[in-house]
Amino acid sequence: MAQRSRAAKRSQPRRRFRLLLSIAWFVALLLIMATALTFWGDSFLPAMRRATAFVTGAALRMFRVSATVSGETVHLAGFTLVIVTECTGILPMLIYTAGILAAPFSWKRRLWGIGLGLASLFLLNLIRMLSLAVIGIHWPDSFETAHLVIWQPLYITLTALMWLVWAMRSHHAVED
Repeated sequence: MAQRSRAAKRSQPRRRFRLLLSIAWFVALLLIMATALTFWGDSFLPAMRRATAFVTGAALRMFRVSATVSGETVHLAGFTLVIVTECTGILPMLIYTAGILAAPFSWKRRLWGIGLGLASLFLLNLIRMLSLAVIGIHWPDSFETAHLVIWQPLYITLTALMWLVWAMRSHHAVED
């Protein structure tokens, strides 16, 4: 028992160092991604906004909602969604990806985490866009509240929870 506690005490500085290294790596990745968005965002962000509008319009039509798409705009019956960069979900996706890459787990776990996480965040964003379209059509006075007060913090919270679940599962898999 005494040997175990001595070993645990010796590993504490290593754990603390790995945690600090992961945090530093996370911040560095965020800075790199923010810099990349600043310099090269104009080349791919318009395409992402158009793709978000296209997918949102197609999904709405699947649910028999009359929707036409024109570039970065989704026209609905009496309501229009203008897709801006924040509507694409790119920023939470980048933060999530930086968190996965900074975590001290195997590359296999990281790649699985990124793949499944980004697909889940894409679907969550689509659900967000569809619900906002329905709210905009039926309750336009509630659109801004649903958009800014409910969905933005909810999307961020769910993104953080997804990362936390991934990290906890990865940590337990390493311990086993």
